Amino acid sequence: MNNASGIAIAASVLVAASAQAQQPIKVGAIIATTGNDVPQGTEMANGMRLAIEHFGPAVNGRPIQLLIEDDGSNPNTGLQKARKLISSDNVDMIAGVQLSAGALAIAPATAAAKIPMIISLASANALTRERCSPWVFRASYANSQLAEPFGPWVFSKGYKTVYTMGADFVTPKEFAANFRVTYEKAGGKVINEVFSPFNKTQDFGPYLAQARAANPDAILAFYYGAEAILFTKQYESFGMKGKIPLIAMIGTTPVMLRGAQGDSAEGIISSLNYIPELQNPENIAFQKAYREKFGGGASEFAVMAYDSMRFAIEAAKRVNGKVEDRVALAKAISQVSFNGPRGPTKMNPSTNQVDQNIYIAKTIKKGNEVVFELLDTISNVSTDAAQCKMGPLE
Repeated sequence: MNNASGIAIAASVLVAASAQAQQPIKVGAIIATTGNDVPQGTEMANGMRLAIEHFGPAVNGRPIQLLIEDDGSNPNTGLQKARKLISSDNVDMIAGVQLSAGALAIAPATAAAKIPMIISLASANALTRERCSPWVFRASYANSQLAEPFGPWVFSKGYKTVYTMGADFVTPKEFAANFRVTYEKAGGKVINEVFSPFNKTQDFGPYLAQARAANPDAILAFYYGAEAILFTKQYESFGMKGKIPLIAMIGTTPVMLRGAQGDSAEGIISSLNYIPELQNPENIAFQKAYREKFGGGASEFAVMAYDSMRFAIEAAKRVNGKVEDRVALAKAISQVSFNGPRGPTKMNPSTNQVDQNIYIAKTIKKGNEVVFELLDTISNVSTDAAQCKMGPLE
C-alpha cells in the first residue's frame, strides 16, 4: 500500500467516525398530547426537554433528539406509535407511556426489536414482576411500591379500620390489594372495597353514603383527573371532611388539580414518590429551572419523565454514545443511579424498577394555596423481586 492509499483510507475512517458522531441519539416518547391525559402528558414532555438541557444536550458529539408521538390516551394507538418509532424513526430508546395497558402491549414489541424502554409513568405491578423483561425499565413506580409501605404506616397512626373506594380500573385495584395485605398484616381491617365505573361516575353520593354508614376510622380513595376533583368536592359537600379522615395514593391531589379542587384538597394524607416541597438541593434547583422555563411548578409527572430521560442519557454516556450496541446500552441503564429531585434514585437490576424513597404527606393550607406537608419518609423502597424471572439480554 502506498502512502497516498494509506492517507485516503485513514481519511475515510475519520470521515465515517465524524459522521457517526454527528448522528443523533434518538429517544422516542409516547405521551398523550390529545385525550384525557393531556395535563400529565404536557408535564412529562416538559420534564424530558428539561433533562436534555441539564444532562445533554449531546453525548460524545451526538445530539439527543426527542421524538414525541401522541397515543391519545389509547393503548392500541400507543402500540402503533411504538412500532412507528422503532421501524420508521429508528429510535435508540423509548420512554414515556402513561397507561399501564399501553406499556404491557408495547413491552413485547420493544423487546423483540431489542430497543430499551424506560417507562415514565405506567405503574402496573406486572411490568416489573411476572412480565419483567431485560429490555423494559421503569423510572416511575410500581403500584405495590407505594401501597405496601403505606399499610403499616396508616395502622400505626391509629386507623384500625379503613373503607376503600376507587375507580374501576387496574391501578386502583392493585393499590387496594397491595395496601390491604400489609395493613391487615399489621392488625388493621379493610371493611369494604368499592369501585365506581371509571370516567363515568358523576355522582359519588351513593358511594359516600355507604362509606359513611360503615363508620370507618378512615376512607382510602383512588381517583384521578376529573374524577379526583369531583370526589374531593363531593366528599366535602357531603359533610365528611373533618369527620372521617381521607387518605389516598399519588395522583389524588397533584398540583395540577388543586386549583379546581380548592379547599376540598386540604387535609388528605397520601403515599407518594415525590412532592414538590422536598428540600434537597437537586429538587430546589429542578423546581427553579422548571418554573423559569415553563412558568409554573412541576408535579410528580414532570419529575418522573425528567428522571426517565436522565436514565437514558446517563446510560448513553456509559457506552460513550455507542447506543447501537443495544445489549451494552440496556446493561448500562440497569447500572444508573443518581441523586435527583426525588432523592436517591437507583435502577434495581433484579427487577429493572427504580429503588426510591416513599413520602407520606398531608395537604395543608398555606396562605391562599394548598401545599404538601411532609409527614414521614420511608427510605430506599424496592419492589419484590421474587416474581420477576429476568431473562438474558439476547
